[in-house]
Amino acid sequence: MSALWHCVGLGVADDVVCFEKQETWGKWSKGAGGKLKDYIKFNTAVRYVKYENETKTSIVTVEDVAKKETKEETFTHVIVASGIYSFPNTSTFPGIESFGGRVIHSHDLRSARHFHGQRVLVIGAAYSGEDISTQLIKFGAQSVTLAFRRQPKSASCNIPNSIVEKPMVEPFKNNTAHFVDRSSVEIDAVIFATGYCPAGLYNGTLFHKEGNNNLFYIGVLEQFHTFTYCEALAYWTCRFIRGDFKQEPVSREEMQKSADEWHQLANECKNEHDIVRFQARVIKNLVEAADYPYPEICRMELLLLEWIDVRQGHLDLTTFRDHSYKSVYTGKMTPPSNIPFMDNMDDSVEAYLGQK
Repeated sequence: MSALWHCVGLGVADDVVCFEKQETWGKWSKGAGGKLKDYIKFNTAVRYVKYENETKTSIVTVEDVAKKETKEETFTHVIVASGIYSFPNTSTFPGIESFGGRVIHSHDLRSARHFHGQRVLVIGAAYSGEDISTQLIKFGAQSVTLAFRRQPKSASCNIPNSIVEKPMVEPFKNNTAHFVDRSSVEIDAVIFATGYCPAGLYNGTLFHKEGNNNLFYIGVLEQFHTFTYCEALAYWTCRFIRGDFKQEPVSREEMQKSADEWHQLANECKNEHDIVRFQARVIKNLVEAADYPYPEICRMELLLLEWIDVRQGHLDLTTFRDHSYKSVYTGKMTPPSNIPFMDNMDDSVEAYLGQK
C-alpha cells in the first residue's frame, strides 16, 4: 500500500516521488522517533485491557512474545494507536459455507502476491477494495472481480479493463459466485473489503461509552488527511490527559450529542470532495480546541482535492500514483517516478529513493 504524503522532520528529501511505500515509511518513522524508542517495549503484545472502577485505572495484560510470558501492568490512561477499528465488518451470504477456497477480510491481507494465478472476488468497492484489486492485478492474479453495493467504482474514477465490476453477490454455490444481475463467475478466493465496526468516540478519539474517560483511539475513518488528522488527534488527546482543558471533560450526554452531530455531518457527504472538506473541518476543530496552529490545513485540503480530480478525471487506478504534486511545506514539485507503479515490484527503501 502507498500514500500521498510529505512530512517535515522525518529526514524526507524534497526530491523523492510522492507515493511512498510501506517499508519506506516504517524506516523513516523509526528514525524520526529518536529517543522515543527507549520508551517502547518491542516484541510485546497487549492481550487484554480491564477497567477497574474502584481505582479508576486500567489493568493491561501484556505478553513477551519471545519469552511467551504474560504479566499485568496498571495505567491511568490507555491509547490505542493502531487505528479506530477493532472488529472487521464481514457480511454473510447464502451458500458461502459451501465455497472451498480462501475467504479473508482485508484486515488479514498481508500481500497480494499470495493470490498469484488465482481468480479473486473482492467484495466492497471503496478505497480498500480498489487498492486491493489493483494490487492483485499488479502481482499476477488470473482475474479480479470487484463487487459493489451502491454504485460501481467506474462511476467515480477510471478503472483498468482487467478489473471486472459486478453488482453485489447473492448466493455462492460451491466455487461459483452469483450476482444480483443474474451473472456468475468462478472464483478461487474471496476478500471482504467491507470495512470495520467503529467505536463511539468523542472528538474522534475519546471512548465515552464506558470507563472514566481514560481510553482513546488514534486513527481515521477515511484515508485522506491521514497524517494531519492523526497528529491533530494525538495533540488533543495529550492535552486532555494532562488536564489542560478547563471545559473538559463534559458530561457523557454532551459527548454523545457532539458525536451525533459530527456523524450527521459525515453522513451528509455525497462524494470524495465532501469528505476531504469535512475532514479539514474536523481537524480545524481539534487544533483550535487544543490551541495548536496548523496553517497547512487549507493547503492540504486543496492538494487532496487536486489528487481526487487527477484520479477521477485524467488517470486511472493503475496510473494515478505516477502523478507529481507540490509540497505544502516546501513549495517544491516532486519529481515523476521513473518506474510506473504497475511495473515497480520492488518495495524497498533503496528502490524508492532511487526514483529521482
